[in-house]
Amino acid sequence: MIRASQELSKGSNILWSEFVTSMREKIAEWWQDTMPARIRQEVQNLEAIEGMIDELLQRCGQALVTHWVTAQVADTTESHPTCPTCDKPLRCVSRYRPLHKTGRFGELQWTRPYWVCGAGHGGWAPADDALALGPEHFTPALAHFVIEQAIDRPFDQVPAIVESAWNIPIDGETVRRVTERLGQQAEQREQTQIAAVAAGEREIVNQDLPEPEALMVAVDGAMVHFREDQAWHEVKVGVSVPLALSGSLGPGIQGIQASPDYCVGLESRAEFWSRMEAHAVQNGLEAPRCHLIPLLGDGAHGIGEEGALHLHVPGKTLVNTLDIFHAREHLWAFAAAQFGSGTEPCTTWASLFNDTLEAHGVGPILNALAECSSQDARDPEAAHTHAQYFSNQQTRRDYPRYARMGLPIGSGIIEGACKTVLKQRLSASGMRWTRPGAQAVATLRALHRSHQWDAWWKSTQPYGRTAPSVA
Repeated sequence: MIRASQELSKGSNILWSEFVTSMREKIAEWWQDTMPARIRQEVQNLEAIEGMIDELLQRCGQALVTHWVTAQVADTTESHPTCPTCDKPLRCVSRYRPLHKTGRFGELQWTRPYWVCGAGHGGWAPADDALALGPEHFTPALAHFVIEQAIDRPFDQVPAIVESAWNIPIDGETVRRVTERLGQQAEQREQTQIAAVAAGEREIVNQDLPEPEALMVAVDGAMVHFREDQAWHEVKVGVSVPLALSGSLGPGIQGIQASPDYCVGLESRAEFWSRMEAHAVQNGLEAPRCHLIPLLGDGAHGIGEEGALHLHVPGKTLVNTLDIFHAREHLWAFAAAQFGSGTEPCTTWASLFNDTLEAHGVGPILNALAECSSQDARDPEAAHTHAQYFSNQQTRRDYPRYARMGLPIGSGIIEGACKTVLKQRLSASGMRWTRPGAQAVATLRALHRSHQWDAWWKSTQPYGRTAPSVA
């Protein structure tokens, strides 16, 4: 591979005079074909003038890219690759196999050598790998732009944006295919990291982050509609946030130390915690300086147990907190079921204990619930359900202690993540997803919202392929 890289790098030695000649021909052709009519019709229209110059730049860009690539391809003809499967020499079936790509400057075309394995293990074009070309019709630059647009909006809205920005016609189905293909690569990498952490490779993966003194972890979910059964299913969302402390556990949290790191998973809740654990490890869960792990979630079954199983590290303090906003929702729901929604007793009772919850914890509320008779309830079944909510997991509702420690007790960050990372893209009206497609887009969107998109693209070269070896 080293020799191949050295050979391919010779393509940068473009004959400048040859390129200048090509540019002169392009400009002359453009002037002859385009300018006379436009000068007569639009010479005073600035928008039209800018449009003509943009057209000229596009033609010159096409010529330059083609010229550069052709020179680079010419230096690959002496390579002798071997099959990565059987290690036997590949056979060159064509020195001039054509390739068509759509890129930043429109349609591109060139020829390059193409090799195949005689044992039936497929073919390879060395120049394609040297240029880091993906399997789709797009060049990497166009793919990057298209996918970044598709992360934020429906696939069928992207073509209009691409045509407006780059004057390149594409279709929504191609946008979907390219985006989901790359998203599947991102998800595959994520699964590899999850497996590595589960196997005991627990070093801090993200070396660009400073070691946090605390790591807040929060989880929640949102509903997405799937095509397979035409039904809504919960998709799990997690966030880990490195925090700085103002001192010991007493003074409390000082502030966010790095950007929140999001993850999204369609798997079961138990399996999702393995994903959450991998992200926590990457963000400093086991760093020597990190000694406090606030875990924040709603009252869903298993959050406390699974969280303790996956996030407990010897010598560190795990603080398992029930989101106070969910607690308040159940408080008001109990009052409505007990006294009647909108009645004065309902409002008075709920308002009193709504303020009590943060200052004095769940104790006074449990005492007040015990004094309420189920026989007098407007909706006894609902009242019982919401009362049980407060009697369960009492250790997660010590809000006065959390306040003294300066810990977050509200799930605003994870509620926002469910909305901005997941629902705005995957749960809009009329959207129906395949499970692989939803996971692919969700993984890319989590990368993007975690401010890791550009670094991930550059570091992993996701649009390239693994090349055979070169003898």
